[in-house]
Amino acid sequence: MDSLNGLDRLLEAEAKATGLITTAETEASSILGQAQEDIHKTEKTRLAEERSAMDTEFSALRSEVAKKLKHTLEEYTALLDSIPPDKLSFEQSCKALISHEA
Repeated sequence: MDSLNGLDRLLEAEAKATGLITTAETEASSILGQAQEDIHKTEKTRLAEERSAMDTEFSALRSEVAKKLKHTLEEYTALLDSIPPDKLSFEQSCKALISHEA
């Protein structure tokens, strides 16, 4: 009978150990799931912040480039307007072009 009591105790201990292991696995799984969720939220927040910063920087750069382009085009237009037309050279160029096509 002592061996049956010992065997019962071993089976009982094994059942408790199995229960503890199952509880630990469930808890570990829950902790890991929560950690992954927290990491995902943090990553999503950081990416949103980075994108916002990049969008702001891009807008500022784009505006600056547009201003420089406008200024350069205005300067170029003013330069072209300041050059007097050379009608004689234009006429000679047109005659040369027409005579080569004929």
